[in-house]
Amino acid sequence: MSFRHVFQKYIDNADACLDLLLYKDENVLIIKDGFPKALRHYLIIPKSPDKTQIHPLLVFQKDPQFYKMIEEYVTKTKKLIMDDLFAAGLLKFDKTDTLATHEFMNRFIKAGVHSIPSLSNLHIHIITQDFYSSRLKHKKHYNSFTTEFFVEFYRLEPPQTDLEDQMGYGYDSSSSQNTDDGPYPTQSISVRHEMDPLKLQNVISKSPLKCTYCGATFANRFVHLKKHLQEEFVKKFAVAPEDTNS
Repeated sequence: MSFRHVFQKYIDNADACLDLLLYKDENVLIIKDGFPKALRHYLIIPKSPDKTQIHPLLVFQKDPQFYKMIEEYVTKTKKLIMDDLFAAGLLKFDKTDTLATHEFMNRFIKAGVHSIPSLSNLHIHIITQDFYSSRLKHKKHYNSFTTEFFVEFYRLEPPQTDLEDQMGYGYDSSSSQNTDDGPYPTQSISVRHEMDPLKLQNVISKSPLKCTYCGATFANRFVHLKKHLQEEFVKKFAVAPEDTNS
């Protein structure tokens, strides 16, 4: 089995990812990303064989029940991250400060999917916005989480009415279902998000680097961005270790 299908191995046998596993039940696995791009970077992997090979931009579109179920796991995963950060003493506020906790959880932890997933099985990223990690090695890594290439989970909620559906991007998914990473099942429905592989690759390669804390831009100067992110990390978090992806 190629690495592209590694999550199928985890779905079939959670013992294969015990070093990464945080939670499991009959619906999902929640694991640490094996190559975290931020202080905390977790993944939700739905187990359903009917869903696991559907493109993440399509899988929720006609299934509000599935969206609501995964939404509960998104909230759970964000809480797991908060509990871990508190336990590690990384936050400058106390757990009893409900306002600060809520703000951090909802503004500084994002959930979403990549428009062109690198692995075949459906998975949702839950990631802190510090991007303080030695595994963040180049511009495309960063832009894959900080541009429209990364579609936040709330934007995947199915339309409530036909009018809302018609107000989407209107992009015909059947014209570009085959990506460089492999084909997804073709579905003749319109989607509300960009799915053209060439356009999306341009997004991550050509969009200027932009700080997630303050909005400062760095053009293509990735080394300068990394230094700036470290400075911002020191301001926001209680400690500044060399790397804290434990």
